[in-house]
Amino acid sequence: MQNGSAVAWGNPVWGGNTSTAAAITNISQVIPSERGFAALLNDGTVKTWGSSFVAVSDPTLAYPATGAITTDPLTNVATVIPGKIALFAIKKDGTVAAWGRARGLGGPRDFPMTDQVYGFSPAVKAAMTGVKTIVANEGSYAALKNDGTVVTFGNPDTGGDSSYVKAILTNVTQIVGGNFDFLALRKDGTVVNWGYGYASSGDQSIPVPNATDVSKLFMNGYAGAAINSKNEAFAFGYTPQIDSADTKSIASQLTNVSNIFATESAFAALKSDGSVVAWGDSVRMNDSLTKVQASLTNVKSIATSEYAFAALKGDGTVVTWGDPQNGGDSSSVVANLNKVVAVTANKYAFAALKSDGTVVTWGMGSKGGDSASVASKLVNIRAIYATPFGAFLAIAKDGSYVTWGDAWVGGDSSAIASKLTKITYAN
Repeated sequence: MQNGSAVAWGNPVWGGNTSTAAAITNISQVIPSERGFAALLNDGTVKTWGSSFVAVSDPTLAYPATGAITTDPLTNVATVIPGKIALFAIKKDGTVAAWGRARGLGGPRDFPMTDQVYGFSPAVKAAMTGVKTIVANEGSYAALKNDGTVVTFGNPDTGGDSSYVKAILTNVTQIVGGNFDFLALRKDGTVVNWGYGYASSGDQSIPVPNATDVSKLFMNGYAGAAINSKNEAFAFGYTPQIDSADTKSIASQLTNVSNIFATESAFAALKSDGSVVAWGDSVRMNDSLTKVQASLTNVKSIATSEYAFAALKGDGTVVTWGDPQNGGDSSSVVANLNKVVAVTANKYAFAALKSDGTVVTWGMGSKGGDSASVASKLVNIRAIYATPFGAFLAIAKDGSYVTWGDAWVGGDSSAIASKLTKITYAN
């Protein structure tokens, strides 16, 4: 966004239509979804562009008006929260307007938010006041309210129906979503699971067994992980099928944990002494993890792709493990992975920013792991950003931009380069 207007590029069906974005003015904020964008304007209205799922032709129209895809008019809006393929406008009066869709995995297919059974039914709409945040999984949504209660909608099997945990879904302070489940942390440190049940080892109508005294929750695609008040970490879930749910064999190592990072199917716990304990997805992870485990010291931060980890150490070097195709093998660039100050990832590749302003990339070449075509431009870089599905954008200190990766998801900005106003870096 520049000077109150937007510049877009990439797949035109999913929001990369440059002319549509450019026609919108007086923008205060741009909010992305997987299928398009919403622009919150200075007057409190919202304009959108992208796929038919999220592109609203008239923000004053609302269900059940003919052609309307929003549950309420997009006026008097305070903020917009993105879902996966839906968007939610929190209005100044505390009510919520929704549009877009939920993926009906295993049930009704891709139903709209205006659906009166699985979307914003009258009961859901009435309950959606005082909303603090909204969390999505692959088929459902969970809204955490300021009073600690939760409203759910979407595919019943993936968490859209939370009626069977309603009695214990109170005093909630945090919600996280996996692929087909939700987890909620309560003020008393207990955890509630609903959805398919991958993150639970038993009866979902009671709090998750052995998950007590929890201070922070995490999820990968299937399992849950937690840090308790003693800074001990542990995982939980359906262990017969999900190895990342089982930490019994490494429990003694999971102490003094400061943070947990997740790929689709594994976890890595960063300890306060800079060491790392990783587990899960043994087929992809174990061999490469064994090779680098001794090097996982003095780690300051960890970046993740879909199936790989990259640990940035205090000495500016980077250690990687996981699926080689997703960046778990950095051996081809390891000689250049020094003096690194930040690592950015999309689902398939990594980009490391060095202290001299140069950039090193690895992972799936077509998704940004190969930056050879723009190597001459990747100098004096001050920051790197990623789109989830395979592209990177780097901003140089002179305010210019460099993009690479999959053109369909933003990796080629050559057609609109002249429209990108430089933002000069101030030392």
